[in-house]
Amino acid sequence: MASLCKKQQCTIDRRGFRQELDSWKHKLLHCVGFESILEGLIGPELVEDLKVFKDFEPVSVSDWSFKENCLFCWLRRDKVKEHLIGLH
Repeated sequence: MASLCKKQQCTIDRRGFRQELDSWKHKLLHCVGFESILEGLIGPELVEDLKVFKDFEPVSVSDWSFKENCLFCWLRRDKVKEHLIGLH
């Protein structure tokens, strides 16, 4: 496993990102439960209607690879660069 960046701001950003992922996990459980309830109420037609969206999923997803620097450091650097370019 790659070592994590020890900068305080990166640690805070990672913690916030992790909390956001946890909240999405709970939201997903509610959505799946809601979908099951709707399927019970409406019937199998709902599943047929939802199959339309299957084609919108990406064919492949690229895997994240660890670079020399922390991802959060790079994101902040890009934001600063965009801001500086916008000033000119």
